[in-house]
Amino acid sequence: MRWRDWPLRKKLLVVPVLALSFLAGSGIFSTLQGFRQKQNLSSVAEWARIARSDQQRHQALTEGHASIQQLLGWSSSGYPPARCDSLSKTILHAIALADSSLDRRRRACGDPREQALLDATDSGVMRYEVAVKQVLDMVDVDVTMANTMVEPARRQLDLVATYAEKLDSLGEHRVAAAQK
Repeated sequence: MRWRDWPLRKKLLVVPVLALSFLAGSGIFSTLQGFRQKQNLSSVAEWARIARSDQQRHQALTEGHASIQQLLGWSSSGYPPARCDSLSKTILHAIALADSSLDRRRRACGDPREQALLDATDSGVMRYEVAVKQVLDMVDVDVTMANTMVEPARRQLDLVATYAEKLDSLGEHRVAAAQK
């Protein structure tokens, strides 16, 4: 049947039917894109939370290292031992929190490259903790000797910072991929 042969009533219904079909198709497409966008935003938010946690862990370790310098200053200045012990416990607590944060991150990890970086970071944190404990033990005996032992601890912290930068880079790539 040709267009000319159609009755006027059918010709008048073609435009609204086409418009409704277009609107229904647009609505379905928009809904599907909304679901996809929601998944992308959830992924971006998750990786941003992980990146913030990584930065907080690194900041806690850096602040703990600064507290070692403060402890050395207090010990050489003759501050009360109770105060120095309290600061030592705070330093060890900060390292323990960083280590537990790293354990939580490792449990949530699924990527082998990220797992290798997390294992290396954990190993670095453990070596840093050993070096810090040696410094803290030496503070009670000889502050000058403890001061020389801070450098190896700082090198371990720098190694942990290198791994943290690699984890940040990996996280940035994941966020960029999720935003596409």
